[in-house]
Amino acid sequence: MPVPLRRRSLLILQGLAAEAVRRGHKVEDHDVPARHRSHTYTYNGRHYPSGYSRREGELDMVVSGFTYTITIQQESPQSTDPERSKSLVIELGYSRSGRQSRWADRKRWVLEDILGAVLREIETRAVEDAQRKADEERAKAEREVRWRAAMETAKEMAAQEQFAEVLRAQARQWQEAAGLSTYCSALERRLEEVTGEDEPEVASARQWLAWVRRYIQSLGPLTRLPAIPTAREPKPEELAPYLNGWSPHGPEAHQGWGAPAIESSDGSPRSPPHLDLLRVSLEGIGSTNDHVRKFGSYRSVLSALDIARGLGVRTGATLTVTSRNIGEVVPLARTLQTCGAEQLKLHCLRPVGNAADHPELLITDSAAYIRLREQLQAADLTIEVIVDEDLSENGAPETCTPAGGPTQIDRIEADPRGALTMSCKAVGKDSHAFWYDKLADHIDHRPSATDELTLAVPDVVYGRV
Repeated sequence: MPVPLRRRSLLILQGLAAEAVRRGHKVEDHDVPARHRSHTYTYNGRHYPSGYSRREGELDMVVSGFTYTITIQQESPQSTDPERSKSLVIELGYSRSGRQSRWADRKRWVLEDILGAVLREIETRAVEDAQRKADEERAKAEREVRWRAAMETAKEMAAQEQFAEVLRAQARQWQEAAGLSTYCSALERRLEEVTGEDEPEVASARQWLAWVRRYIQSLGPLTRLPAIPTAREPKPEELAPYLNGWSPHGPEAHQGWGAPAIESSDGSPRSPPHLDLLRVSLEGIGSTNDHVRKFGSYRSVLSALDIARGLGVRTGATLTVTSRNIGEVVPLARTLQTCGAEQLKLHCLRPVGNAADHPELLITDSAAYIRLREQLQAADLTIEVIVDEDLSENGAPETCTPAGGPTQIDRIEADPRGALTMSCKAVGKDSHAFWYDKLADHIDHRPSATDELTLAVPDVVYGRV
């Protein structure tokens, strides 16, 4: 950031801080990493020296116990237009309720004129967050009550199941004893019929009959009057079938997932899917995304990320880099970072499907990929950025198959027909060698001269920035 803009940014932050203190709020320094300069690195034989990596100023404002980070930076730092490059922007970060989070210099005003609006927005958010916190605490207490009631019912039903299991076991023993008694009666009748025959055989049969009668007496559950069993403390897995979606481990946990349960309209929990990572797909920021998807899609995705974060689900995003969104990669990474996403995965656009009909989306200048990597290196992001190595000047490096062949498949893509593809580079080309038969719940191997195995289509190589 040029010195004049840096000085102006500091004055704006100072003005915000002074007014905040005057209103009774607290202002704190925003912790930043000690490393203010990017590391030197070499990429494709080219050396990139260390550079200053901080391009924005930040401070934390505490209102009613809630902390809000205010960021000020150039709106268009890469612009060659002198007027645009001088424009500053203030950002507050994503709001759950979709409130305004961005203010910038415009022809009708400059940031210094609207600092009051920024402070009012923070104070409004604090009121909403306080109400939301109170609502969440009340809902949590209500869930605790409902969970305890569900646990009591589940324990009673689990005890009943224990009794029923004892009853079923006794009934099986009784039926077995009854069947053996019928056998004894038949054997007695047979012995009466063979009077006078070989005495050793008859004597042995009578001994056997006596043993069987003793065995039946020991086996029969009604030899003594049965007493009601003593119920033991049920195990968590024995309670689960009777909890109607609640976890036996607590009201804020889900079985095997460790996240709060999703509640239905009647207040009972609905079972969310078992997820290791929820990854959403985006086409860019705001209107760039909505132009490809549909209006409101971008805001819906951010809302979904916020909901997932509240449920304890790890999230990430994927973006196919095009000529229209390559300049939005770093701002998008910052936005996702604010939403709690842990990962941004960048793909190279390949001329298949929609991209084949819109060649203007393809990036023809490979130097743009170098600039993108430099920007990501300098952005000092905390979100993990995974990059398709085809997003480079010379393309992805060649890789060798491990000795003995691959031991596992990292990912599989399925299309609506059931076609399964292992390499992204084969998607959209009908190069699949495997099909999933949904009715039979079976994967079929259907080799062809053009499938990805026959053609040895390489997999996509990913790296980290």
